[in-house]
Amino acid sequence: MFARDSGTDFPQKGRMSPPRPGNWFQTALRLLVLLTLWVVSGLWAAPAAAQPLGDEPQTFRIRLLGEEDNPKPRDGPLRILGLEDREALRSEIEDLSYRARAIIRETTKIDWQGTIYIVWAEEPGEYYRMTGKRPEFTAAAANAAKYTVWINAGAWKKSDESERLEILTHEFGHLLIGNMTEGRRVPLWVEEGLVQHLAGEWSYRKSSILFRAHALGAIPSLAELELRFPEDPEQQALAYAVGYKGVELVAHAYGDMPGNVDRFVRRLADDEAGPVLIEELWKPSRRDAWDRTLLANLGSRYTAIFIVATSGTVIWIVVMVLLGAAWHVRRKRRAAVRRRHVEEEAWAESLTDQDVQDIYGDREEQWGEVEETPWERHLREKEESGERW
Repeated sequence: MFARDSGTDFPQKGRMSPPRPGNWFQTALRLLVLLTLWVVSGLWAAPAAAQPLGDEPQTFRIRLLGEEDNPKPRDGPLRILGLEDREALRSEIEDLSYRARAIIRETTKIDWQGTIYIVWAEEPGEYYRMTGKRPEFTAAAANAAKYTVWINAGAWKKSDESERLEILTHEFGHLLIGNMTEGRRVPLWVEEGLVQHLAGEWSYRKSSILFRAHALGAIPSLAELELRFPEDPEQQALAYAVGYKGVELVAHAYGDMPGNVDRFVRRLADDEAGPVLIEELWKPSRRDAWDRTLLANLGSRYTAIFIVATSGTVIWIVVMVLLGAAWHVRRKRRAAVRRRHVEEEAWAESLTDQDVQDIYGDREEQWGEVEETPWERHLREKEESGERW
């Protein structure tokens, strides 16, 4: 222990006593030895993971592209983890990842510098443990703070190439938006709407979902979608459609052409305009105004009912219902005919000859002789004369 008496040769806690005049050389030698031991122990304890990974940049930085910029398709480091022994699948994901990044770059004129990590989750439990997302409802998940995308292997194997490209573009969009806003969170409907635009995810199915909900008066408000989306798959699909259309309205209000979001995204990425825009997006008055505009653009509920009623899907449903009804009616009629025929046969077999005479009159053998026709008479005469044919 350190002594409390400052007159001893031992230093007090937190301090070192001044050296004696005759011990300068020994003190310097001790300090040199201690410095050498400290340096050696520091190098020995340094973890291998702390070493730089070649020339890869270790930060994720957003970069606005100018007219003179022409990045190469495979610019930017990318790491795929969990597929070290499956080269063909790793190569496929790598190619699709660069294509997804090129789509976002082309749409927004924004690029990033930094390593993106793509992690393959083979088992559903592994995917849920790493992302907190239910694997039966999600194909992939992104974490902008970790620059990482996790792929749900089960959903990936069931999808085709176009769906896989859409999945990666969607998740890369989350990485872009999350890092572009530098921790300033935007409403969830805005983020999901933006990444859908970046991935080009609008479809006839989403349009029909939106109009069907409008016809039923079931469109969720943007306030309901600010922090979370429903977990029910049908309600979640509706929330995505509302987010897409909501962002389209907001982007148009900030100068984008209908269906485009590039100017809106660049404004969001701007150091000065971005924070102001995010603040506007959270204002209840602006949000409620976009809500009303969204419903107004969908038209009246009667119009929505007409659109739903005349959509191809509904027409085919009506046709199938009518065909089914016609088949059912025809089947009932045939059954009735067969039943009546059986009943008539049983009834006819129970009749006596007198009953038949009373109901139908004389039988054919009881009728009088019918006059012979000229042709029949000719044939009879030839037969009687024995003439050969």
